[in-house]
Amino acid sequence: MALYYCGMIRLTYISSFGNQIAAKDIREIGLISEKNNARDGLTGVLLCFKGVFYHFSQV
Repeated sequence: MALYYCGMIRLTYISSFGNQIAAKDIREIGLISEKNNARDGLTGVLLCFKGVFYHFSQV
């Protein structure tokens, strides 16, 4: 029996934005990200709080 270790890669990034972003635009970013992540085999979460995006992904 062969065992393989497959390490998980995690990526975290934080970005701020200067201009206000409408809630509908944030939802659209989330929907596009969900589609792209599924295509690329990624899981993660995108949070938006007080003008800052927090993005946590893993492969």
